[in-house]
Amino acid sequence: MTELEYLESVFFRVIADLKDYLTDLTLVGGWLPYVYSRFMWNNLMVKPITTTDIDFGLGTDTTKVYQRTIFDLLSSLDYKERHPQMDRMFPVVMYKEGKIRLDFIAPPKIKDAIIEKVVGKQIDINKIEKFDFLLKHRTLIEIGIRKWFTISIAQNHRRSFITKAPPSLKEKMSKNRQKISTICISSYAMIRI
Repeated sequence: MTELEYLESVFFRVIADLKDYLTDLTLVGGWLPYVYSRFMWNNLMVKPITTTDIDFGLGTDTTKVYQRTIFDLLSSLDYKERHPQMDRMFPVVMYKEGKIRLDFIAPPKIKDAIIEKVVGKQIDINKIEKFDFLLKHRTLIEIGIRKWFTISIAQNHRRSFITKAPPSLKEKMSKNRQKISTICISSYAMIRI
């Protein structure tokens, strides 16, 4: 298995692990070139460069209530905790299989209650100025590969997706509800100057 194949397999396992939370998370960062080329442009000829970490954005308009936080879920699976500050138990950074880092990013104005009910206060949240720009410009994309997902693509905002989706896609979604995972990705790459 090549390094890219290994990273791909871990990426899809992380997406599968977080499937219940994906409506409130936005994929940002170094995995965007991979997702764009594979699932939006259907360009399998180009092997995009990715980063080893997987970055998720968390918005300020989360309203869904979860039975447990992302921290609770990941702690029960094959994720390891690393402590960015050695003198404190929390916050932690989670690593899939102890190797692939998951980063959670939010705008500075996010309420602590949202972090606590979705991610959990135990996970380190990077707060970045103007990050809400990326979260406002999202593209909905359904990804699929191997046994976890069915491939289909839609470029609508997540809330308007069901009403604007073609009838054939709506039918496919209802028949394959367990096989489909939708992720929201940022429509823009973040560039730091």
